[in-house]
Amino acid sequence: MTTEEIYLAILSKPNCSVNNSAVGFIQDFHEYARNTLVIIKETKDPRNNLRALMLKAQMLGLLENYDRLNRGVPNARRR
Repeated sequence: MTTEEIYLAILSKPNCSVNNSAVGFIQDFHEYARNTLVIIKETKDPRNNLRALMLKAQMLGLLENYDRLNRGVPNARRR
């Protein structure tokens, strides 16, 4: 699955805030996905760059576990 496919799949989900122990608190899930995609795209040779691969794995993990995430309303504040 490419990074862009993961990004589009995340955009197809309802936007929310997420509190996850692996990534931390994400205030806006769609904005997080967009910023992560920009970072990966700006990386030279993202297929061999460890940071880009880790960010892609985080996005994929969040997408796969979307139903089990501790979600809240978009742009919520951390409690």
